[in-house]
Amino acid sequence: MKTTTQKDNTVKRKVGRPRKIAAMDQVDGKVRGTDTRSPRSLDELLGVAKKSPFPTQSKEEYVASLREMNLSDLQRHAEQVGVRIGYDRAELLDSLIKAFCNYSGIQQAMVKRVSAKNDVTVLSEEARKILSEGA
Repeated sequence: MKTTTQKDNTVKRKVGRPRKIAAMDQVDGKVRGTDTRSPRSLDELLGVAKKSPFPTQSKEEYVASLREMNLSDLQRHAEQVGVRIGYDRAELLDSLIKAFCNYSGIQQAMVKRVSAKNDVTVLSEEARKILSEGA
């Protein structure tokens, strides 16, 4: 006996590429992917990533404030600054003052670098002449 198969009467459709709607960009005037938040502090303007762990920028004021602290306050402050905590008051004072000097030296170098970028005296004479013509 011979068996016959019946063909389906379905129509095969051509399948095109799937549309990538999610990848399509739509023009709507919004700026995406950039940080539009304005700086809120001097540290952000200068590009400093974190706030200073020291309460002042003057070495004399800092040493005076350290001398007013007791040992437990000094240890807590050393922990906040990131200095190794010791049990001897003199060692702790020395290490905190050294850390302050290192930090303030780095800060001063950063301020000098930023001010050098924004310094108007770096302009050449030709550039000054061109800028003075408009005034």
